[in-house]
Amino acid sequence: MKTGLSLARLRISIADMMDLRVRTQPAPRFLFQMLHGGAGSLVATTPRDVPAVSIPRDLYPITRIMPQQPASDVAVIIYERQPNGRYDAIEVVSQGRFLKFGQFYEIACRSVSKAEAGSQSGYAYFVPSVRDWGAILQDGGYTVLDPSRAQCCDITRELLESVNESWSCGLIARARLQPSWPQMPAFSRVEISADAAQDSWMSYVDYLRLRSFRSSPPDLFVPRFRQWMKRLCDESGFRSWVFRKGMYFGDRCEWWGDQNPRRTEHEGLDFAEGVKPDGAKHAIPEGTPVRAIADGEIVAFLDDFLDKTIVVRHPSLVHNTDVFYTFYSHICPVAGGVRKIAEGEIIGRMGKSEKLQSHVHLTAAWIPQSIDPGGISMNHINPGFAAVVLVNLNSLIRSAGCSDGMRESEAVR
Repeated sequence: MKTGLSLARLRISIADMMDLRVRTQPAPRFLFQMLHGGAGSLVATTPRDVPAVSIPRDLYPITRIMPQQPASDVAVIIYERQPNGRYDAIEVVSQGRFLKFGQFYEIACRSVSKAEAGSQSGYAYFVPSVRDWGAILQDGGYTVLDPSRAQCCDITRELLESVNESWSCGLIARARLQPSWPQMPAFSRVEISADAAQDSWMSYVDYLRLRSFRSSPPDLFVPRFRQWMKRLCDESGFRSWVFRKGMYFGDRCEWWGDQNPRRTEHEGLDFAEGVKPDGAKHAIPEGTPVRAIADGEIVAFLDDFLDKTIVVRHPSLVHNTDVFYTFYSHICPVAGGVRKIAEGEIIGRMGKSEKLQSHVHLTAAWIPQSIDPGGISMNHINPGFAAVVLVNLNSLIRSAGCSDGMRESEAVR
């Protein structure tokens, strides 16, 4: 089977089978993977050298799922056990039709290419939304069923929580979120390549190491960022910035209110408070200018929960096939629209928010050139979307005098 990427096979990895702990004897012939049709997210990303991240079904409860008669808004991937014990995807039941996996893949790619970035230059993905990731977090994992045993039954949260060794109602495997995982987990590591060789997948631990290596900013960006941070501090009337737990990249809690847990890791840095020359702590003032860190081009304006996010592409900062971007969130853009901009140019100003203390949220990311700059959305900078690598700027903050964020700390004197 040939597609634009010569995709041949979708296969559950050995490591994932161990995580799933399939323990019926004999092993079932088929495994089902449920996908909510509205989510449109079969595979979060499948770059050539990185494992896929599979996003199964949506919110609880999925009721009365029959293997041969799935609900109209639910697609089902059917994995068949092979002679070597592995499970390969053979068919997808979608909208009442049985499709070979290759057919489904091609149809889905065409559909996604119209609404999302599509399938180009080694990337093929069905982009998960923030809501999809939230559903997985709420569900705490996912479930597969044995069609040879599953009858028409209601699958509820209570049923899943009460499952025991008897594996009643055909439930044969569960994968749970692991608290020890340092970031958004990959729920199903699957091989997706031209030949699906046994060594074509990567362990999740190795995958994390790769992402950590790629999460560094370009060298040319570092002095510009420090200068930008210092200038924003001065123009806010501060002698130094104040950073608290919840403001740092990767933090899992909010810094405001009761410091509630975040649904995903914090995607960037929040510049919200500083110390005035008299020693008093203040919020960043309304109207403070927000400038571009480096030369680039504004490619998009996105709505966020406070104001607007300005997306800046830096075409001179390239690594392999990725381009460096900066995202400036919760600010009011100045007039001008999509355009080229220079380092230090004012692109927005701090607005006034009744929902939350005003602040600038800065995200930096490496984004594949295959993703259309004009089609970038907030979903692309979700920590769970593996094609985009978010950049960790914490070390640059701490090198300016900030501690580990466990207590209030000052930076940029």
